[in-house]
Amino acid sequence: MRLGALVIGMMWAGTSIAAEPERVRPDIKLGLWETTRTTVQSGAPAMDMSGLGPDQRAALEALKQKHAEAKPETNVTQACLTAEALDKDPFQDKDHPGTECQRTVLESTKKLQHVTIACTGARPRNGEMRLEVLSREKVKGKLKISSPGQSPDEDLVVTSSWTSKWLGAACGDVK
Repeated sequence: MRLGALVIGMMWAGTSIAAEPERVRPDIKLGLWETTRTTVQSGAPAMDMSGLGPDQRAALEALKQKHAEAKPETNVTQACLTAEALDKDPFQDKDHPGTECQRTVLESTKKLQHVTIACTGARPRNGEMRLEVLSREKVKGKLKISSPGQSPDEDLVVTSSWTSKWLGAACGDVK
């Protein structure tokens, strides 16, 4: 997942329902941000392998095993934060038609964004995202998304934590 989806998109929690807190944009500066993110993925989503040949099945089984032994991965990226990016839904799923998602904004203040999601259909999953504004130039966050596997011990779980710092108002060539 690109920085724009993880950091920029996560800084603003999608749609709101009347019973949920009023939508409030986080109090952070626009411009160039650098994010250090650590992600761990384990398990594998449920998949029908009945139509696969032996080689394809073996490749998928090897991939499932690799994810079962997943180690944390850390990377550093830069992105340009715009007002429009702050308004995007962090849980958009345009690539998976037939998936219905219910978003719940648990808290939405200038200092904290806390959102959950529950999706059914073509790509079922549950998730929670929490973003804390430490200052106008520094944020930290956590994300956890899980999708059902063939059995409960094979559920695909992706957890990510990050810190982001503002580098300046000008983004240059960074998008």
